[in-house]
Amino acid sequence: TNYLEAEQILVGCEVRNKEELLERMVDALLQSRVNRLNANISREQLLAAIRNREDERATGMEMGLAFPHARIPDFRGVAMALAILKNPISFGDKGSEVRFVCMMVVSADAPMLTLRVMSRVANFFLDDTHRHSLLSASSSEEVVRLLSTGDLSLDIPVTARDIMEPPGSHILETTPLRDVSRILHLQNLSVV
Repeated sequence: TNYLEAEQILVGCEVRNKEELLERMVDALLQSRVNRLNANISREQLLAAIRNREDERATGMEMGLAFPHARIPDFRGVAMALAILKNPISFGDKGSEVRFVCMMVVSADAPMLTLRVMSRVANFFLDDTHRHSLLSASSSEEVVRLLSTGDLSLDIPVTARDIMEPPGSHILETTPLRDVSRILHLQNLSVV
């Protein structure tokens, strides 16, 4: 909540696709004090950094949440935006549909900060009550109040459990590599 101002929260956001959403969220980021701290970084640079990270691996998560983010060299401060979508959109190669999108940009020198924020936000969204309250919010100021009631402190250490998801498939140590390769390819996995 220290990084998120009402101007950076899009409530009841209506977009046709992920690309349109990313553009609107970058515009929201640029409404904040972060823009003054990073006057040398253009809208196009921010958008390109977010797109490049999404191209590496889509950031859709469980619970209808996505976390597009980027780490930019010499970026000053922490830039955040939150979109609560009126209708879900597809946000990834697995067809995950999202209603909540939290965007973040930090310095390339602060990778753990991104993980801490992602961990706290994901834990907040595990609670059905929080998700329903945010969906029914009518203003960005109301969202700020709702977020301030949750435990979103960044003083809590990030654990592996916070950022990992269980593998989609299991294999035996004796499984031939040809079969492992086929499973990885067919199920679009990076790990078994």
